Amino acid sequence: QTFFSKHCTNWSTYTSPRESEDQYVRDLLSMVKEHSIDIMIPVGAAGTVPVALHQERFEDVRIPVDSYENIELAHDKEKTFEAAEELGVPIPATYCPKNEDELRRIADDIGYPAVVKPRKTAASRGMYYVDSKPELLKKYDSEGQDGVSVDFTYPLIQEYVQGEIHDVCVLFQNGELKKALTQKRLR
Repeated sequence: QTFFSKHCTNWSTYTSPRESEDQYVRDLLSMVKEHSIDIMIPVGAAGTVPVALHQERFEDVRIPVDSYENIELAHDKEKTFEAAEELGVPIPATYCPKNEDELRRIADDIGYPAVVKPRKTAASRGMYYVDSKPELLKKYDSEGQDGVSVDFTYPLIQEYVQGEIHDVCVLFQNGELKKALTQKRLR
């Protein structure tokens, strides 16, 4: 916890964005005003996405995040995969059912095992694997939490691709790549 640091002169608590995105933003706005904060660095998708959506409410605060539209393009997996397809980037077969009838049709067409993942989350939260059509139809849950940083409603279904997992982290400034890091997941 950062408030144990000898360099920390003040601290505040706020509502978790996973609990209430609206209250999270209101809490941050109160903290900014109360402590005359002039720069804010949100961390993680759950905190960054709502702040990006409401950037204009943080009038005199510098927030080093891109526009909500660009963050949403990267955060919403359905939009990310659509953009990748348009750019010719190879992606696993991806299905985005919008209702139960589409789900049943998709369940006949896909190969198994398959990956089911929410459109909007981070760190594989809510993702699971299915090995058959009956398992998909039994486990698939179209009812879920919905918000700007989380969307469990009608998750995506994707072809399972076997192999090593590599992550990529990048830092851009005004559209220019400044640093990049790749890592292989060992566990």
